[in-house]
Amino acid sequence: MNKIIIAVNIVLAVAVGYLFLNSNKANKEVVYVNTHKLLTNYKGMLAAQKDIEEKSKAWQANIDTLTNDVQNEMKKYEKERPHLSAKELKLTEELLRHKQQQLMQYQQAIKQKAQEEDMKLKEKIVADVNVFIKDYGEKHSYDYILGSTNMGNVLYGKEALDVTDDVLKGMNAAYKDGK
Repeated sequence: MNKIIIAVNIVLAVAVGYLFLNSNKANKEVVYVNTHKLLTNYKGMLAAQKDIEEKSKAWQANIDTLTNDVQNEMKKYEKERPHLSAKELKLTEELLRHKQQQLMQYQQAIKQKAQEEDMKLKEKIVADVNVFIKDYGEKHSYDYILGSTNMGNVLYGKEALDVTDDVLKGMNAAYKDGK
């Protein structure tokens, strides 16, 4: 049984090698793009990150204001506590607990909203990049454009096949013109 599996693997390896060699003989144009470099330096991504940071600052300012309000009410309660009746104590404590819960819910909602916005912006950027790279590949008659990442899906590529800078230049120009 093991001999059959080994034989099948050898046949498959030879077939894949043959297909790869024959496809390369047809002068297929293959280049790659360093996706980390592309996304890190693309003006559209930089603008999206700046937008998210500004929104996050505004949201955090709202949270800080609400937190200060709750803290001030807690301090006020601590000062007035000795002078309050049992009914007023109970009512004030319930009110403060409710405000703290609302603040926590608001913080959670803002955190979730920030994550959703970040994801939407990044999805849009990736979609824009994919469209640009498809058009770029067709314009330059490439058969394949591979993506190189830090995770190693392209383990080696001749530097002459790296079109990242050209793609980045084109994308940034298109972003500038489209803005």
